Amino acid sequence: MSVFDNLLPEQLARIKIDKQLVEAGWDIVTREEYVPFHAQAVKEALMAGTTESDYLLFVDNKAIAVVEAKREESNLGDVVAEQAENYSRTPKKWYGLWFDGMIPLVYLANGKKIYFKNMLDPDSEYVELSKMHSPKKMLNLIGAQSNLGALPRIDRGGLRDCQYRAETEFENSLRSGKKKALAVLATGSGKTYLACLAAYRLLNYTPVDRVLFLVDRNNLAKQTKNEFSTFDKTENGMTLNTLYRINRLAKQDDINGDVVISTIQKLFAVLTGNNLIDDGDGDESEDYFKDEPENEPEVELGNDLKLPQDYFKFIVVDECHRSIYGKWRSVLNYFKDAIVLGLTATPTEEAYAFFNKNVVEKYTYEDSVLDGVNVPFRIFDIETRRTVQGGEIDANSPITEVSRRTQTEKEITTGNTVIYTNDALDRSVYDRGQIKQVLMTYRDAIYADLYPEREEKWEYIPKTLIFAKNDKHADEIVKAAKEVFGEKFANNEVPEGFVQKITYSAGDSNQLISNLNYEKNFRIAVTVTLVATGTDVKPLEVVLFMSDVKSDVLYTQMKGRGCRTLNDDKLKEVTPNAASKECFYIVDAVGVTKGEKTIPRTSPTNKKKMSLKDLLEHLSHGEVSDENLTLLRDYCSLITNRYKNNVLFSRHLDEFIDKFGYSPVAISEQIQTAFTSGTLPLYENPSAEIGIVWECL
Repeated sequence: MSVFDNLLPEQLARIKIDKQLVEAGWDIVTREEYVPFHAQAVKEALMAGTTESDYLLFVDNKAIAVVEAKREESNLGDVVAEQAENYSRTPKKWYGLWFDGMIPLVYLANGKKIYFKNMLDPDSEYVELSKMHSPKKMLNLIGAQSNLGALPRIDRGGLRDCQYRAETEFENSLRSGKKKALAVLATGSGKTYLACLAAYRLLNYTPVDRVLFLVDRNNLAKQTKNEFSTFDKTENGMTLNTLYRINRLAKQDDINGDVVISTIQKLFAVLTGNNLIDDGDGDESEDYFKDEPENEPEVELGNDLKLPQDYFKFIVVDECHRSIYGKWRSVLNYFKDAIVLGLTATPTEEAYAFFNKNVVEKYTYEDSVLDGVNVPFRIFDIETRRTVQGGEIDANSPITEVSRRTQTEKEITTGNTVIYTNDALDRSVYDRGQIKQVLMTYRDAIYADLYPEREEKWEYIPKTLIFAKNDKHADEIVKAAKEVFGEKFANNEVPEGFVQKITYSAGDSNQLISNLNYEKNFRIAVTVTLVATGTDVKPLEVVLFMSDVKSDVLYTQMKGRGCRTLNDDKLKEVTPNAASKECFYIVDAVGVTKGEKTIPRTSPTNKKKMSLKDLLEHLSHGEVSDENLTLLRDYCSLITNRYKNNVLFSRHLDEFIDKFGYSPVAISEQIQTAFTSGTLPLYENPSAEIGIVWECL
């Protein structure tokens, strides 16, 4: 028996008409739910006397159309038309109107057919439509213009909740007159897709005719152009590059695109009439990623500028936390009337200030783990005497002196004993023995501590990203890694391409990053900061810090390289001995996770595997430490996200909910809320035992 069997014909027709209106971009609301300045169809709207129109449609808080609804059997004849036209001529006096004393458009509908008449031409005949008109089409029919009135309802299909909320609040912010907005979205949650959605809706439904997307470095521009080009959440499912010109700013003419993707430095060159060097996907040196010095003066634009101030109507600033925009802010400020949307996972006080603290969405890494967008992290510490205390070089010891400028090497002998601090290690002093010690400790922990459930295949160790202090340090790490891991292979040599450097001096970084994503033989990548932001390497399972990071923003960005989810089959394609990616490891060889940062250290450290069964037993005995609660949070989130859309096994999740009245993820959410709000009481270990050894889930 269908749920529709007991409905009256009028009710069935209303369901179909509702669907037609929704598909045309209208929100269906009651009189009590009406919100001004949204494209809304109000049901049973009051008209003159005590009459009610079945639907009264509003754009920009003005009544634009009447829809008279009848059962399917109705032929929508003269009587129905007369009723609807009478409504159009007798609106309530307190309704906003596009024309004095009338509502210009009339529609007759029965769920199967739609007829339309424009009352601005009273002698015109009714025309049958194949679908209901959109807000944009209705404005065109009455010859009216609106800044935001043509924006249709946002279809949630294909959007994450955080993206839907961000776009909804962004558009609400525009309606309230705010031109700057900040969306704080965790790594991997779809910031660029959100930007594509916002750009398309403004280009298609508002007077915005050109969009600027600012990337923070060259090699992200190509990736961004690809995402914009293939975006297809459009009216007819057409890709964005078939509707608009999408240009990556590489030469002067590229500025003429409908969507222009550029670094702010290249935009400055075009704006001021300087030569624009087409460096393709060329990478900036590692110095490019260092924060600009505080209080550095803004660049001067001069008086002979080549673009009008209203050239860009909408600007998206990706990675807007970067302080580099301080120096270049005059470029942004030049387009003073543009709508500006900032995107970041790691907002700074400067970013909050620039966007007037108008935050349209705040979606944290912890939120993304609960939703299954990202995986949780675990910490594995490596400490050596040199990393803690520093070391010494004995008198008359042979050392290699390397020129920072030319990288040439010279063998010399120390005259006296040289003592160096831990801070100098790997900055002014490269201790090859120390580098080897760290890598040996990591190597020996891979199958003993981190992934003991995996078959020991050294050619398929977890894909690892190592952060070095500078390019020379990266060279030393690559050399040591080949030696340390070579001990596990025949002839003491790692396979070709097993460990490679990804820095500005290593060649085509886009190709190297692609190889790290998809090639089985590429297991260890060594970088400085080139892979720190904006790049997705979903198979990555270990992030090894051999460089300390003082900035919590940069640390979070670097850490975020390992958090992306990847389905089991895709993971096995590049790491055949892996079963699934349930977490990733931060291997800390420099104390980066212990520094004074705002990033909470709540993840289990150097712990061996505790099953869910064992965890629940510990919790039942009062061991409700932050680490145990964090692990329970991650388990419950993992269970929910693994089974909720599984055709074969989702019934187990349904059975759990039926039995207990809530989903496992509800436990995760409550734990995270308690962490965030700081409402948990201080934990006192009931047994005072220490040294419990854990491992990844």
